[in-house]
Amino acid sequence: MEINFLQAALIGILYYMTLCSPPWLTGIVHVSIRQPLVSGTIVGLILGDVKQGLMIGATLQLMWMGATGIGPTAQLDIGTGGTIGTAVALLTGTGAESAILFGVPVAVIMQFLNTLLLSAYSGAMLVADRKIEELNFKSVNAVHYLCGFGTFLLYFGLTFIVMYFGNNMIEGIVNGLPAWM
Repeated sequence: MEINFLQAALIGILYYMTLCSPPWLTGIVHVSIRQPLVSGTIVGLILGDVKQGLMIGATLQLMWMGATGIGPTAQLDIGTGGTIGTAVALLTGTGAESAILFGVPVAVIMQFLNTLLLSAYSGAMLVADRKIEELNFKSVNAVHYLCGFGTFLLYFGLTFIVMYFGNNMIEGIVNGLPAWM
């Protein structure tokens, strides 16, 4: 199955919303949209197979029900796993096995990138603190929006690139897997 520009963009926006959707945009569904059951269903709607998207999302939801961060440990990015895992499974015409095969490593990688991004923002917070002391609130807003734009670029950009340009590579990986997987 081929993915078009709009579908890749919508999946990228969905992934961004699973991680950091503003409450004014999604209201109370912010917590729910990152769950693989919900994000998988929406990916199914975007790609034209709601039933399969729901079934794959439900399988991923069962797998991640017990995954929780304890203390200061970083938990898996289940929004990524649910969104990209379901998209990969639907695009390759395979089942939940492919969703798990791609979803788990991608969730780990994106959580690592999220940690790096938040670490990079610590420098921006020093700038914001200095601007607050100077009572320069326009600069504080600029830092806030710059960090938000950086976050959007990371999450939307990577997801869009992988979905739109990496579709053939993903299919090659899935087709090259041994039959027992």
